[in-house]
Amino acid sequence: MNEASETPRQALERSRQATIKAFRQVDDSTLVRLTRLTLPEIRAIQREVAQVLPAGNLPAFVLSGLVKLKGRRVSGEQAQRDVATLLRGISLLPQSLYGVFVAGPAAVLYAYQKLLQLSGKDLDSAFPQGTWQFYLQFGLREDTARHACETLGFHRDISTSADPLLEASAWLCAALEMLYSYDDLLAVDWCERVTLRLVLEEAARAEIGRRSPFATLIQDWNQARPYHGPPDDVDYFAHRRRVFQDFLREPLDTLPQAAREHFRRRRQACFAEELPAYQEQMSILAALVPDRYHEQKAPIPLWRAAVAFVWQGRTYLLPACQRDEKGSPLCYPSPGDETPVPLYALPDGTLCTADHCPLVVDRSGHVYCQEDGRRLGDLCPPTPEMVRGWVAAVFSARDLGPAPGLDLLLVESPRSLQPRLREQLPEATRAELDALRRAPIFLNWDVQSRQQPLAHIRRARRGIGDHALTIFRTDRGVVFDQSHVFFDGMWGMAVAEVMTGRAMCWRHRLLGQPKPPVLGMPVPLALNVTPEFESLAQAECYPGEAAAESGGVDMKALACLRRWLRQRGASLTVNDVLILYRFFHARWYRPSQEVRQAVADFGRRANTPAAREALQSIEETWARFQETNPALLIPMDASNISPRERVFPTTFRNPLTEIEQKYAAAQARHQAYRNSSSPGDWDAFDRARRELLAYLKAFGELLDALKAVTMRGESFNTASIRLLAHLPNSMQHLLDQVPQRIGILNEVLKGNEVFSNGGRVAPGSSLTRFISAKDDGETKALVWGVLTDDQDRMQISLRDFRPFVPPLLALGERTLVDLLAEDYLQSYVRGFNRFVADLGVLVAQEA
Repeated sequence: MNEASETPRQALERSRQATIKAFRQVDDSTLVRLTRLTLPEIRAIQREVAQVLPAGNLPAFVLSGLVKLKGRRVSGEQAQRDVATLLRGISLLPQSLYGVFVAGPAAVLYAYQKLLQLSGKDLDSAFPQGTWQFYLQFGLREDTARHACETLGFHRDISTSADPLLEASAWLCAALEMLYSYDDLLAVDWCERVTLRLVLEEAARAEIGRRSPFATLIQDWNQARPYHGPPDDVDYFAHRRRVFQDFLREPLDTLPQAAREHFRRRRQACFAEELPAYQEQMSILAALVPDRYHEQKAPIPLWRAAVAFVWQGRTYLLPACQRDEKGSPLCYPSPGDETPVPLYALPDGTLCTADHCPLVVDRSGHVYCQEDGRRLGDLCPPTPEMVRGWVAAVFSARDLGPAPGLDLLLVESPRSLQPRLREQLPEATRAELDALRRAPIFLNWDVQSRQQPLAHIRRARRGIGDHALTIFRTDRGVVFDQSHVFFDGMWGMAVAEVMTGRAMCWRHRLLGQPKPPVLGMPVPLALNVTPEFESLAQAECYPGEAAAESGGVDMKALACLRRWLRQRGASLTVNDVLILYRFFHARWYRPSQEVRQAVADFGRRANTPAAREALQSIEETWARFQETNPALLIPMDASNISPRERVFPTTFRNPLTEIEQKYAAAQARHQAYRNSSSPGDWDAFDRARRELLAYLKAFGELLDALKAVTMRGESFNTASIRLLAHLPNSMQHLLDQVPQRIGILNEVLKGNEVFSNGGRVAPGSSLTRFISAKDDGETKALVWGVLTDDQDRMQISLRDFRPFVPPLLALGERTLVDLLAEDYLQSYVRGFNRFVADLGVLVAQEA
């Protein structure tokens, strides 16, 4: 067949066959010797690679290189080079393939893991910080890959009239404190999670794991964990460690003596071997350095770090440590010694004393002599008085006119283009960007309305995409926008609550202090651009997303339904019911009359080819979604199993599609019984209800089993879920839907929506809202975020990336895309409440 006349699918198949053919050039006997796999197993893996990465001879080329490496270990640097090679090759694929195949970072990394397997290499050595961390730096780079949450505690704590200077100073002090103490926060959280895991493992070995207090140990600590210090403002970490020690006393006393001793030996070994590496992996004292294909994490020495402060659209940098009048960082030899010693920078970027003694400064600011390890003192953040004076100077600065747009252009441009874009900038601007990337925390103090969705609030000035955390102020709360490279959802919310508590403490400490003297006038970053940069960046800027939020879930009705289901033998969690209804909603959704009218109005003004294509995309997307059984990517917090792994993602697509018919049949039988009240109609309804309940029970147990496989990383054992006793023959295929083993990258590939539920926050927490992140691939159309506050109010967020969103935004149709997202979410919430009420009637009905 002529290549010019073949269809995209034919071209894809030809490319896959070429990939398989290239694999045949690698010696089979060598692969068998290195892997101890059989030849059929090797062929199956080669076909799998060709399926996900049909890149001609490129996979075989990388495989040949791996085969030539001596030993089983592959360095992380080698893995990065190999993956970059594969990504570079993917960019050369014929454009005709892109209609039927999208090879994003997850597909490439998945294929690379298979190549490691084919070459007999050790996967752990290639991904020393875990597969998820490696994937994040390739596949969650863009601005949409950040998630956000909101706390209200600081504003609730303000009983007096607002004092902008006091409040900004409190948050800056909290941010500076976080830079110095972040390793301590990581350590205390890691120690709690690892300790509880080891205790539970010892209890299981002693065959007492199902007894109290072990059966609910993690849940109990989640409720007891303090995110704020006591009112007397003692050291927060000392307070938290003391609370944990008190909590741990009962479970340790319950363990047999031998188990306690074994636990202590294992914990000591874990602390020595694993904690330092985890702190390095998770530290926010690092900048993301964009390459064409991935992000490098470049450590930021604390003495060079800063906190960025945005005021009236302009960005100021507050150094993280005290300096003398010449700009040298100051080392304080001991607590109470008021005579600091200036330190000096060596050509290699390290510090030394005045007599050229090389120094080492750790992430907490402790200063050591490099030669003998002797501690010389500590770096210190600016004093509260210095911070207040600095803020007062910023607030009193004259109006400098319109703020520069460079930061917004950069943060909304693809990360792969960043090196090229930044090369277009003046040398002075590049120097400013180098200083800006040394600010791990941005504090945007330009107030925004809390009435907006989080996804809109976070699009204000937020740096250039190289840093870990941005904090936004609203009129009633504080929003934390977090890079997925540094934060996963649960950890990000924990950090947000801790920082809120620390800001509250700083506010109380600063309250009533005399007005500070205004220091020398801080100079904002100019961030000048060139016309070449502007034209290139504006052409590449991502247009954005649609977003909506709702707090309308009827939690009382949901609690009643779950209680009635338990009485009937079907145990479903809150998240189970939400996921179940997402299956119904995808099929049942019909646009509201308001949306239909808005789309019709758009159609009348769609007088360009781009507008007509956008209109067609709306109709096609509606039709396709009604025929789709959503594949939900569900991120599960891995920190209680292995903090290093961070997240275990799993994909769930409802295999019990017959449940819709069973639900409709039970409703029809119930209505017939209500109309007649005859014994025959009752019997028919009862049979229909029993069958529906069997499906609901199976649905809940399937999700339980999937969670167990995902969280433990173990093979699925049909005996481990209690399905066989009550499943009808028509449902036996359900067992085939549970994977034998969860692979992180395979799960990311399969999902077309993200469904992330942060659960119910701890008592006393002021967290209220949460939005999840979207990976950089093109398959995730919707991103759901769910959070329930400590007053049992559920907030659901939706980030909408359906195909019609970018073209509509490019046409200036922001109001329409947000209306489309709002309608979809509100229909989900209204329908969910109806579903819960109607199902509750069916379940609770008595004869």
